Amino acid sequence: MRKTTNIYLIAVSLLIISIHILDFIPKINNFEDELIALTSHIFLLTELEFKAPFLIAGGSFTPALTTGFNSSVGGAFGWLIFKDFYFSRLFNFIWLVLEISLINFYLYKNKIINVKFLYYSILGLFCIPLWYNSLYGLGEILSSIIFFNSLLLYEKNKKLSIFLMSISIFFGKFIILLSFLVFIGINIKKQNVKSILYFVTPPTIWLFIIFIKTGLSGLLNYLNEFVIFLFGHGLSKSDSSSNFYQEVKNNIAMSEIADWSYATIMRTSLVPLAFSLFLLSKFLLKKSSKTDLSVSIIIIINYLYFYLFSYQKYLRYSQIFLVITIFYLLYLLSNEEKLSNFEKFTFILFLSFYLSSELLIFFLIICSILNYKKKSMFILLFTFLLLNIANLQYESMTYVNSNLNIYECRNNISSVECITNYLPYEYKIGGK
Repeated sequence: MRKTTNIYLIAVSLLIISIHILDFIPKINNFEDELIALTSHIFLLTELEFKAPFLIAGGSFTPALTTGFNSSVGGAFGWLIFKDFYFSRLFNFIWLVLEISLINFYLYKNKIINVKFLYYSILGLFCIPLWYNSLYGLGEILSSIIFFNSLLLYEKNKKLSIFLMSISIFFGKFIILLSFLVFIGINIKKQNVKSILYFVTPPTIWLFIIFIKTGLSGLLNYLNEFVIFLFGHGLSKSDSSSNFYQEVKNNIAMSEIADWSYATIMRTSLVPLAFSLFLLSKFLLKKSSKTDLSVSIIIIINYLYFYLFSYQKYLRYSQIFLVITIFYLLYLLSNEEKLSNFEKFTFILFLSFYLSSELLIFFLIICSILNYKKKSMFILLFTFLLLNIANLQYESMTYVNSNLNIYECRNNISSVECITNYLPYEYKIGGK
C-alpha cells in the first residue's frame, strides 16, 4: 500500500478506536478482579510485593493471584499518576496496544506478517467476546495474543518464541501452559531442546524476586502452595454417584453457559470447533502448514478443557482459544493470496460471527459472496472491522457511567473503605 493510503487508514482507525475507548471506559461495571489485578501490580511496582490485602487471602506472592505481572502494568502506572480508575483503564488499554504493536513490528520487520495483519490485529481486538476485560487489566487477552504471536515467530526465531511463550504463562495466565505443552509436543526437535532454557528464564526471575523478599522458607512455602493451587483450582469436582458424561452435563447446566445467548454459543462453541477441524483436515489432506496443525490441536485441547474439566466456565476463561481462533483467522486472511476462494469465503464466514451485530454479519457474508473472486478483500474486511467498533459505540450510548473517581481509593487503594465504595455489590473481605 502507498504511504498516503497507510496514513489515511491509520488516522481513521485511531479516530474510531479513540472515540469508542474514551467514551466506553466508565460504562463498564466496577469489578473485584480489576481491583485485585490493579492493587497487586501497584504493590509490586512500589514495594516489590505481589499482594492484594483484604481482597485475596494468603499474603504476599500467593498463587491465588492468578493474573501475572504484565497484564495491569499500564493500569498501575495510570493509577500512580492520576489516582483515578478511568486512567488506570485507559493506560491498561494503551499498554495492551503497545505490547501488541511492538511484537507486531518485530514480526513485520522479519517478514513474518504483512501490513494487512498490522491493521487486523488491532481492529480485531474488538471482535473478542468480552474484549473490555483488557480495560480491567485481566490477563487472558494480552497473554493469549502474546502466545499466538510467539507461534508465528517459532520457525524464524525459536529462542525468542519460547521466551515469549514463557512470558505469556508466568507473567500472564498459567493455564496457557497447556497450550505450550501441546505446541512443544508437536514441534520440538532434538536440536532445539536447548531453546527450552529460554523458557525457564521468566519463572526463574519471578522465583528469585520471591526469594529476595521472603527468604528460602517463603520460597518453599510459595512452591508448596502453588502445587496445591495448581491441582485443585478450576477443575470440576468429581461426583462418584454419576458417570463422566452426567458430570459434564451437570457442570455445564450449573455454569453461566446456561444463560448464554445464541450468538455467544455460536462464537464460543461452534465456530472454534469448526475452524479447528477445518484446519486439521486441511493439514491431513495436504500436509501443508505445521502451524495449521499446531493451532488446530491447541484450540481443540483448550476447548475440551474448558467444557469438560473446568467448573468455572466463565466466558472470559474461553478467551484463550477464542483469541487464537480470531487472530489466526485474521492472519490467514491477511495472506489471502495463498488461499483458495473456498478457503477465503469459509474463513470470512467464521470471522463474521465475531462481529457485534447480526446486520454486520449478514452484510459481510453477502459482500464476501459478491466479491469472492476479487484479488484482495482487505478494504472490505477493514471496513467491517471498523463498522464493528462503530456499532459497539452505538450500542453503548445508553449505558450508565460508573463512579471511577473514588476518594477512599485515592487515599489508600488497598483499604477496606476503598473496596466497599468501589464495588457496587457486597464483597466478602478476606484477611491479609
